[in-house]
Amino acid sequence: MEAAVWGFIGTLIGALASIATNVIASRNAAALQNSAASASREEQRKAFQRDTLLRLQDDLHRLLRRTFQIHLSDLQSFRATGKWGSEALPEELNSGHMETVRDVNVLIERVAEDALRTELKAFVISLNEVTFARSQNDADRRLEAMNTRAVQVLERVGTVLRAQY
Repeated sequence: MEAAVWGFIGTLIGALASIATNVIASRNAAALQNSAASASREEQRKAFQRDTLLRLQDDLHRLLRRTFQIHLSDLQSFRATGKWGSEALPEELNSGHMETVRDVNVLIERVAEDALRTELKAFVISLNEVTFARSQNDADRRLEAMNTRAVQVLERVGTVLRAQY
């Protein structure tokens, strides 16, 4: 064969090798970009959960405090009237409690872990049961149970929170 044919074949092989190299490099770049985007989305998800759980811890403490304040208000009313739950709550305490329950419920719906979300919903229900007790003994019993459960729930939130780091 002549040198021109061999030159053409060499040029063709070089061009094919260059195209193959570009295709492989493009695929690798796309895979790296997808991996980086996936890692970024995962970090954003974790950051959102951390923020949600931190705010939830604060709001749960606020809700616990409001529940104790309602119990004390009912106790003062009981001592004055001799009848449990006979007087309405002070407006500021009632509206503050309702607002806190709303805030907690919004945050609960943002929790990614289904089991924790279910546990938190049940806990909020138990807190509300304290405020709707029909007698001092019933309220005291529910408050004591709620206090024990609060420690467990807050520990569980902390465990899930630490897993996000």
